[in-house]
Amino acid sequence: MFGREMRSKLPELPREPKLVNEEVRDRDFERKTAGKDYADAKRQAKESTLQPGDRVLVKQEKRDKFSTRYEATPYEVIERDRGEVTVRDPDGKVKKRNVSFMKKYVAEEAATTTTGEETTCEETTCEETSTTPDKKAETETKTGSYVTRSGRVVKPPERLNL
Repeated sequence: MFGREMRSKLPELPREPKLVNEEVRDRDFERKTAGKDYADAKRQAKESTLQPGDRVLVKQEKRDKFSTRYEATPYEVIERDRGEVTVRDPDGKVKKRNVSFMKKYVAEEAATTTTGEETTCEETTCEETSTTPDKKAETETKTGSYVTRSGRVVKPPERLNL
């Protein structure tokens, strides 16, 4: 009863402890991993790739509606132990947080090059060039139609013979 041995004056045969069948354990493990895989895929969960030496932004408490989600200064990862990350700010202060409070820092220079626009900078001016306005200009002159910002093509009515 409740896993305890009952004392009685009646003679009994000794009970053997119940052994959990290996098949049951295997099936339980398979079902748990299948459920975990499903939940991770549904939540788009990813393993964190933070390494010592990476630069990260640390989540901060939201004080009012104007405060940002992350602190503005990037921190450097010193050490990582499973979910715990130790970071150091430029002033030398050390903080320990969970990985979920960190976000990899992407420098602004790298962010502008990923947009696909070419930038040519000289000593005095910096120009951005893109191939899309040239194509729009060609289509406007040939058909009289133009493309809006949403991508919709606007054509003049045929009854006007334009």
